[in-house]
Amino acid sequence: MLVDRDKFRFAYEELKADGRACPVHVYVSTADVDSCCAFRILKTMMASDGIPFAAYPVSGYQELQNLGEKLPKDGQNRSIVLINCGGTENVRELLGLPEGTRVFVFDSHRPLDLENTRGDNRDVLVLRDEREGEETFPEPDSDYGDSSDGSDSDESDSEDDDSDSEDDDEEEDADEENESGDENAGAGRENERAGAAAAAGKEDERREGKKSSKSAKRKRREDARAARRAGRASPRTRRLRRQQKQLERVAYYSRGSFYGRAAGLLMYDIAHDTHKDALDKHFPLWLAIVSLTDQYVHQRLSHESYTAGVMELATQVSNLPNADAPTSRVLDEGVVVRAFEDRRVQYSEEFTMLRHWSLYEAMMHSSYVSTRMQLWREIGRKGLDSLFVHAGLPLDVCKQQYKHMAPQHVKRLNEKLEEHARDHGLTDLKYWSFSFSHGFKVNITASDVVFAVTSLLEGLPSATGADDDAEGDDGVGGGGGGAAFWRATRALGMSQWDEMSAGLNRAMQTQRALMRQGGLAMANKAAIRTVGGIRYFSLLDHGSPADVVFFRHPLSLLRLALYLQDALRLVKKIERPLVLSGPSPDGDKGLALVVGVTGKPTTDDVGGGNHFAHSFRRAAEHVRARFKHDSFEASVLQVAEKDLGEFMEALSDIDAERVARERMQATQ
Repeated sequence: MLVDRDKFRFAYEELKADGRACPVHVYVSTADVDSCCAFRILKTMMASDGIPFAAYPVSGYQELQNLGEKLPKDGQNRSIVLINCGGTENVRELLGLPEGTRVFVFDSHRPLDLENTRGDNRDVLVLRDEREGEETFPEPDSDYGDSSDGSDSDESDSEDDDSDSEDDDEEEDADEENESGDENAGAGRENERAGAAAAAGKEDERREGKKSSKSAKRKRREDARAARRAGRASPRTRRLRRQQKQLERVAYYSRGSFYGRAAGLLMYDIAHDTHKDALDKHFPLWLAIVSLTDQYVHQRLSHESYTAGVMELATQVSNLPNADAPTSRVLDEGVVVRAFEDRRVQYSEEFTMLRHWSLYEAMMHSSYVSTRMQLWREIGRKGLDSLFVHAGLPLDVCKQQYKHMAPQHVKRLNEKLEEHARDHGLTDLKYWSFSFSHGFKVNITASDVVFAVTSLLEGLPSATGADDDAEGDDGVGGGGGGAAFWRATRALGMSQWDEMSAGLNRAMQTQRALMRQGGLAMANKAAIRTVGGIRYFSLLDHGSPADVVFFRHPLSLLRLALYLQDALRLVKKIERPLVLSGPSPDGDKGLALVVGVTGKPTTDDVGGGNHFAHSFRRAAEHVRARFKHDSFEASVLQVAEKDLGEFMEALSDIDAERVARERMQATQ
């Protein structure tokens, strides 16, 4: 069943009550930074309430199903929390829920399995943002699928109508008898007394009043009968309602995969409602900011939705106790030094990873700048040099580490760069975000945290060399790919800067590899080929062996796909779906990792989902290829390398059917 925003607090109270009787199980996806943020917020809240829990990182549905099979069948009341996993499947069936077990779902993936949202499904509670209204989300109905034809209802309607008619007839007969008696009594009084005219007039008034009262009663009965009939619709009306609900469900699922509110934001909503947002020096707010930024960086929400989210969180940031604290102080000698900042979050306008390399490198390796200036071409690189010259920034200064730039150059950078960038087509060079400061060492933006923690999730070796899958002192554990998840989660705490620094270094390496591979693909006209209505690029055939290793994880391969999709849209002027293939993340040389992307999400675009969620599996099954489709990201799968050619042909045919169907629907 659905739990809307105004009920979040009560849902947490239920979770807390179950947790006091039996430890809460938390199954959290290892696929994205948002999941790490949501888990840390939940962990902070439960720790403050003394709720015991066990956490299990999961990378796919098979792991989730295996955990479900291990749940005790003892009838004990217990709760399970799903973070960015499970919501798109029937949770009851997936986990095989034992009696007494209920699940709280915090999943941004869409479409949800509507069995989870049924009003009579009390074992599965799906927390959602109230802004996901009827226009994008079918109204849940516990009676959906009722196969009755409505005959019983109609018979009942008929019986009620007959009963009402009989009651009306009886009441009208009684009224007529009363009126007749009244008339006889009035006539007797008229013959017996003097002044009969006045008495008769009064009697007439009484009878008129009584008739008016009977008319009002009759109208009320008719209104009530009409209301009962409206509540019990005719067979035709019931059938039309069922058909309408079926159409809504088909439209919802046909949209493909898309995203709702970030799980970290949902978890922060609970923290705010339960007055736990101030825990750990308001750190849950920073984690919510990182969750929102993660969705934006990976193009899971539109620019308009991101801006609305930033404005929402900026209000919370402005209310922090140290929001107006000075960032510098003046010594007695007049020297200005940076002030010590104790976990401060600031609203700021930033450029990706600028603080961690030079301005020149930051712009050369920016996906936004590269695609719009076509930096894989010589003319594009000369245009970037020209931009620096027009902004009054010498190239040797631009190639210095940003933290070593002279104050006057930093000032000119902030004043002039964006102004001249517009002349080169860079209208959105910077975007509003937030930065986090702690002490004299930590000063980092939300987008930099996303890139760093993402690189840790992709498998960066630990700075300490430890590969433990569990954090026993936290009451959490895991297996398989859990080590990367725990390193990423620790880095998010900002207290272990070595982990974050290692993540930043790896993120910069990955971004360099992305620019090289993306540039080679765009420069080589034969690298990206068109199969029907789909563009296709294979790292296995056209990738540099030294760089291919960086794209063995779905997250990094998806970022490369998004980069190429942006570049192709700007260069070719025609947007088509894009499919990329790369090496298997499991090290299986017989399989290739395949990802698919469509267009950027746009506001109010209810049809803008990723349709590869449906067509990937269909294509693989059609050619009888060996494949794995276990990821929580529906547009990611692994397919046998030898079957890639046939797979792409089948995928093209399926996409052509989809396009033809959409055109037909548009003309109706």
